Amino acid sequence: MDIQEQYRQSVRRDAAKVLNDNLNNIIKQQNEMFDKLLEHSKNAVSEMETAVEKSAENLNKASHSAGLVGLWYSLAPVAVIVQTVILLWQYFH
Repeated sequence: MDIQEQYRQSVRRDAAKVLNDNLNNIIKQQNEMFDKLLEHSKNAVSEMETAVEKSAENLNKASHSAGLVGLWYSLAPVAVIVQTVILLWQYFH
């Protein structure tokens, strides 16, 4: 019986070692996968931030241009009136 008990203990130790090694390998692979996923997510977020900043910059430029166009558009009737007054003043003087 002593030999059977030693064999059982040996099998138990070997099985525990194999299971522990497998678990450690799974945890290692899982951590590597999470690290890669985190790196990929960081890169994706960085690219999105860059795209948003560029879009905001383009929107500011477009808004500024639209403001200048609006200013010129509202000054056009004033310019016509000023030109008409100048022409009338030149005509009568």
